[in-house]
Amino acid sequence: MRNDAKFNEARFTAPAIIRRVLGYLWKLYKANGFKAVHWRGDLLVAKRIGFTFHSVAEANPIICHWLPPPHGIWKLNCDGASKGNPGPSGEYTNTFAELYAVNRGLHLAWENGCRNIWVELDASAVLRIIQTGRGDWRLQSLLTSIGRLKRKMNIHFTHVYKEANQPADFLANFACNLLEDAIIPQAHGLLASLIKFDILFPSFRFC
Repeated sequence: MRNDAKFNEARFTAPAIIRRVLGYLWKLYKANGFKAVHWRGDLLVAKRIGFTFHSVAEANPIICHWLPPPHGIWKLNCDGASKGNPGPSGEYTNTFAELYAVNRGLHLAWENGCRNIWVELDASAVLRIIQTGRGDWRLQSLLTSIGRLKRKMNIHFTHVYKEANQPADFLANFACNLLEDAIIPQAHGLLASLIKFDILFPSFRFC
């Protein structure tokens, strides 16, 4: 309609566009072209239009944000990235990259005198591998190293939604562009800003 207005000097209004879009939506709805999953998170909008879906459990929003650790506990938020899976994490998989991040983070904590550690991961499969100690043979060296540190330190592992682990996700993806291992002191201010933003403006996850 905008192109018609520009090139053919045809007039149009916002209500006319809305009516036209609603007409298309109704045609799809009557042809059973919609399922409840297509409106995930927007079922209230569907009801306002007049669409109904039977026996559909509405998604409940969960507020997700980073939580600070209790006094005396150091927190380690980990994430790994492998572009292509496998890809430029060093030609390894996402799982290897995630475990490598945990292992590297725990070693840094040990080297800096941190003994009480709360580790958060957004990969539940990796968390299960750490808890059971069972995984692909290519992961065994990392699992052995993490196991040694678990015996020397007080470590608590928990799962967190990816929406609450965004600073770690940002740095993991940033690291894929580096040519070698690096500790980035300049990230301290950036992380503080990201965490502050995450606390002030939490994400929502629909489950």
